[in-house]
Amino acid sequence: MGMDLIPLNPTSDAPRYPQDHQYAPNKIISGRYNWTGWDRLTQLLETWGINTEEFVAYNGGDIITEDKCKKVADAIDAHYDELTDKEKAWLKGHSDLWRTCGGYAQW
Repeated sequence: MGMDLIPLNPTSDAPRYPQDHQYAPNKIISGRYNWTGWDRLTQLLETWGINTEEFVAYNGGDIITEDKCKKVADAIDAHYDELTDKEKAWLKGHSDLWRTCGGYAQW
């Protein structure tokens, strides 16, 4: 259980699964967080001054706008060096997902 983030209008350079992926060959990679990770990400963003009003704690399809997603990507990149090694490993590459998703639906 957790939060699945479905890209709304992904850019052409949005990260994709490899062509030989067992379940989703060449499919755009969605954002996925377990509830602990979703809570931690929200805490980090709030600490970094990012308004998280669009972030919800249930799976109802609520939208995170493209503008907000780009701000999340910028914040992850700007504060990456401040993270613990565990958080760095967990969030590695996530800014690319946020930057190229074109907004997310939260499911």
